[in-house]
Amino acid sequence: MARATQLANQRNVSLDTVKRMIGYFSRHLVDKQGATWSEKGKGFQAWLLWGGDPGARWAVRILRREAPDWFDTFLEGPRNRALLRHLGLSVRRR
Repeated sequence: MARATQLANQRNVSLDTVKRMIGYFSRHLVDKQGATWSEKGKGFQAWLLWGGDPGARWAVRILRREAPDWFDTFLEGPRNRALLRHLGLSVRRR
């Protein structure tokens, strides 16, 4: 709820928080294939509270720009590359 409130109120978000956001999205992408996703279960709700697909795309843009070395390391994980593909984003390094 804290993240949803922070994003909705357009408050500043630290780079560490953006990293946590992208980590959440990467770990929980599999939730979209869960049995309760189509029923708008808890995984669905949590995904939206973290910003949903638009929030994930925003986090990727921020990290590519502000923490390129960190982002290059992030791309080493297959789960992380899967997230970018899901979002329709490039899986290339800088």
